Amino acid sequence: MVEKSHSMKTEDVTGVRRTTCSTAGPLMVSVNDERIIRVEPMQFDPDDVDSWHCDVNGKTYKPPLTHPLLPWGMIGKQMAYSENRVRYPMKRVDWDPRGERNTQNRGLRGYERISWDEAFDIIENEMRRIIETYGNSALSEFYSAHPEWGSLHYFFSDWVRFWDMIGSTHIDFTPNSWEGWAAGASLMWGHWASQGIPPAQDTLFDISENDDLIILWGNDPMFHNLYGGVDQARLWRWWKELGKEVILIEPLYNETGLAYADKWIPIMPGTDGAMACAIAYVWIVEGTYEQEYLDTHCIGFDEEHLPEGVPEGLSFKSYILGEAADGIPKTPEWAEEHCGVPARVIWKLAREWAARPTSFWVFCGGSCRREFAEEFPRLAATLGMMRAMGKPGSNMIGPFLSLSGPYDKVNQIGPFGYADGGMNAVCEHYQLNTVPQHLTFQKLSEAIEEGELHYYGGDLFNTCAEEYFNERDYPEPGCSEIHFLWQRGSSCTNPPDRNKHLAFLRNPKIEAFFVSAPWFDRDCRMADLVLPTTTMYEREDLTEPACCGQYVPAAYVGLRSAIYHQRCIDPVGESVTDMDILAEVADRFGLKDTYLEGNTEVDFLRKIHGKTNIPVPFEDLREKGYYVWPAPQDYEPDKQFNGFYHDPEANPMPTPTGKVEIFSTLVWEKYGYNEEIPPVPHYIPEKEGYESAELKERYPLQQLMAHPKFRFHGKYNDCTWLTEAYKVKGPDGYWYEPVLMNPEDAKARGLVESDIVLAYNARGSAMGGLRITCRVPRGVAQFAYGAWNDPLDGGFGAPDRGGDSQVLSNAGEMSVHHLGGAYNSTLIEIEKADLEKIAEQYPEGWSGKFRTWNREA
Repeated sequence: MVEKSHSMKTEDVTGVRRTTCSTAGPLMVSVNDERIIRVEPMQFDPDDVDSWHCDVNGKTYKPPLTHPLLPWGMIGKQMAYSENRVRYPMKRVDWDPRGERNTQNRGLRGYERISWDEAFDIIENEMRRIIETYGNSALSEFYSAHPEWGSLHYFFSDWVRFWDMIGSTHIDFTPNSWEGWAAGASLMWGHWASQGIPPAQDTLFDISENDDLIILWGNDPMFHNLYGGVDQARLWRWWKELGKEVILIEPLYNETGLAYADKWIPIMPGTDGAMACAIAYVWIVEGTYEQEYLDTHCIGFDEEHLPEGVPEGLSFKSYILGEAADGIPKTPEWAEEHCGVPARVIWKLAREWAARPTSFWVFCGGSCRREFAEEFPRLAATLGMMRAMGKPGSNMIGPFLSLSGPYDKVNQIGPFGYADGGMNAVCEHYQLNTVPQHLTFQKLSEAIEEGELHYYGGDLFNTCAEEYFNERDYPEPGCSEIHFLWQRGSSCTNPPDRNKHLAFLRNPKIEAFFVSAPWFDRDCRMADLVLPTTTMYEREDLTEPACCGQYVPAAYVGLRSAIYHQRCIDPVGESVTDMDILAEVADRFGLKDTYLEGNTEVDFLRKIHGKTNIPVPFEDLREKGYYVWPAPQDYEPDKQFNGFYHDPEANPMPTPTGKVEIFSTLVWEKYGYNEEIPPVPHYIPEKEGYESAELKERYPLQQLMAHPKFRFHGKYNDCTWLTEAYKVKGPDGYWYEPVLMNPEDAKARGLVESDIVLAYNARGSAMGGLRITCRVPRGVAQFAYGAWNDPLDGGFGAPDRGGDSQVLSNAGEMSVHHLGGAYNSTLIEIEKADLEKIAEQYPEGWSGKFRTWNREA
């Protein structure tokens, strides 16, 4: 099914070096006798590089020739040959598509190996039966976010094309790293193409040349830069050499902060909005904000600039000064009671920020994945406007997706980003999905359990901010409930309230649940049919590192390159690409020519190359493995908000008024004045959070679920080359997920370093290994998400030994405005785990009976 790849001709003592690109960055792979020997960061030949540079105060920054990798980039050998690879098609032993389906046993029974012909017969028969019985709307498909890198072999390419062609209920994966920005900031400045995150082109030069202070608010950019590797590390060192001060505001003293922050301001989770209000208060009362800019570029900051017909007292300034209905001035003293940061610290921070050109790093992060998460992004965006966004030295950046060096997208056209459609961008025809029914990922389990659902929001990718106001029903008129679910990938799906998710996957309404994935992890273990797919080491592709495509701004601080994914090794076992699987299914429905249009994998890549202006023939690029763009010539930087800053009339924002709407006309038109989504941003205490006094009597700790440092969401949890660096080995020999706790909290519970602990709340419980540290404040426990769930009873509410913190997290909605899960609005308690008692209570789970992944029964 797959053509043999050309390989890079560079040889060393261990064999041939081939190129590919991962979520950790671009790689060089040493291969001997068709086996991976080692994996290294991409190292560009100096003769291939005409680098750009940035000169400031006699110091020069040039991107390194070696592309630094995130930690999981170096364990490719173990990843490719993991004992948890899905090597063959596997069927759950007690699932009989012609008889008893035993959906209640998903995750509890082993698997039997079957042939590809048997697997395709099952797929075809099940799809035809579902369509004939219920109609196409009963077919549903879903993809796991952030799979292996590539343009062609990505869900926006092969997966979306196939299911739109067949017709199915699409499960929308709403912005799942910056929910609050998409739901909140997009109301203020539009920018729906990037879903609330404003383009930040040329910000590297702006920060380097103009800023004195960098504020990291809820950001760990060195290790949460999930697309371009650790390509910021040397840049941060250079900024420190230039004398830039760095202030970190976050509950966790994170990796970037440890390396480069001059000051850490620990803030209690979910209270960021209170401190933002207090900073605005200081600026207003001391007159250290850009009034003229707000008058001409924004609406709703003060009473004089409210939209016509809006009652008095609803401006942002009135709310901050206490002149609105609540009558409470949002002073630093007021904020201290809400966020735990001393008032004197807030006064000082606000004055330092106002006195110097400041780069504000704030997008994404846990602060926008919680209850009322729209409000802090709106408040943060308002702080940006008060500093005159677009003015030299005034910019807003995220940990990934936005910081950019010179990026000439007009004269240097590179390969598609992963969101640009891959094969669909070079095919002649596209069949739009004929099924009108959509369902959002966050509502999937509730919809299946309840059977009927009415909710806001629909297709939240690549539409507009107004989509949040659209009402939807499940099932849609004329459509069926879902009875068939096929999931592409397994390891990155991290739904809140894991036990609720496991229950939904066992619901008999889901008559068939298929997963195609490289590794037997997480949701694979719940599947009726598991299909083996290749990793990036076993197929060809063409991509540009850190280029996501149409819905994400250019995010590049290194040497801009195009990487050809050379096939490094033969497919492991009987694994094939998703495109190959879907092409075979399409063939059985008489649609293979419609799907592929006669193209092979290499044909598609040749056509994708043809859409670029890379001055290297396709076969030469395929042979060499990479191309490095030269420094742009006659390049005119177009700084973030530059046009809008200089002429807002000629360069309007994509909002109803063309201005930044601190007072949202969309919110006012839809909700009027609503306590959960007011027309100007407010601080709203969470229902389950720092100020939940009654609930905190039972669960006094706030769970902090930052991105894991040594995993990519859920991937690589089983790679011992990583796990031994961070997990805690228990006295039973099991490697437990680390739980970070403040020394005072540990002492109060009689806990010591490396204790195996039990974290719990009303939703579930999970076990972990204790790490005592002052890197988290009192009242906070860091429990990263993504660990593979390992419930001791197979998933019916017993402790999760694997440390899957999602069994604790909150599936409740953010607000009436956004249906996304409030993951981080979670209160827990922690105690020492009685291992002997737990082992006695759950002997089968303790012995590993329920760990059925990759095991034939």
